[in-house]
Amino acid sequence: MRFWCVRLLSDWSWEWRPYYGVWVLVAAFATVYGLSWRRHLRVTGRSLVAADRRHVYRFAGALAVLWITSDWPLGALGSGYLLSAHMMQFLLYVLGVAPLMLLGVPEWMARRFVHRLQIDRLYRIVARPLVAGVLFNVLLVCSHAPDTVDLLRGSQLGSFVIDMTWLLMGLIAWSPVISPLPEVVHESVLIKMAYLFLAIGGVSIVPAGFMVFSEYPLYSAYELAPRVGLSAVDDQQLAGAIMKVGMVPVVWGAMAVMWARWFYADHAGDQSYRRARADAPPRSEV
Repeated sequence: MRFWCVRLLSDWSWEWRPYYGVWVLVAAFATVYGLSWRRHLRVTGRSLVAADRRHVYRFAGALAVLWITSDWPLGALGSGYLLSAHMMQFLLYVLGVAPLMLLGVPEWMARRFVHRLQIDRLYRIVARPLVAGVLFNVLLVCSHAPDTVDLLRGSQLGSFVIDMTWLLMGLIAWSPVISPLPEVVHESVLIKMAYLFLAIGGVSIVPAGFMVFSEYPLYSAYELAPRVGLSAVDDQQLAGAIMKVGMVPVVWGAMAVMWARWFYADHAGDQSYRRARADAPPRSEV
């Protein structure tokens, strides 16, 4: 019985295979999240409101993407057949699961979590844009190094470590922008936009370039894997293109949303000031 998707040497088959570890992980996240909400509502004596439901829907979306990314068939393809599927998993963890989790956790739950783990100070340090950017890119390079992938994809535990490292990377990378703790989110919109562009969208071009322009396979795990429609080199080039292009819509979309909110908030403030000036009595009357 396999608890997590792992590299196999057998030919690929579309026959469904259960990976119980994925189910247990998703169920554990859902259970802890649900019990936290239940306790909070019982203590406060209120029911879910619209804002609470938005949190729940986002976290449910994060768990759905986590399950799709980790389980069969994408999880099995990415763990030992196609490097391009491996790259799709990486993007879904970092750009899908992680931000939805942060958006789905309310402030009171986040404070309770970091307080119980006694990582309040550590989280504030890690969530600084410079620190978060450096950590994300160091983990990015290390988790995609050929030696790392070839070593860890050979065992269920190692494959699980890679996937959870990607999830941790995503949580670190998005914390300076959308953390549930307001004091952690950087105040400057321009700095947050520059951070997203440089830290998340910039350095990933380097490993992607090696994959796209290399004439030989870089990863033994995927070079020696049974072929699933693509040669090893074509699969590697497709993976590099996915890494290079896949981040663009999410990163630039997030930057566009932040800029639009900042522009309209500033414009609304300017309009309010003008209306207040227009409604004020003449200076002579004052």
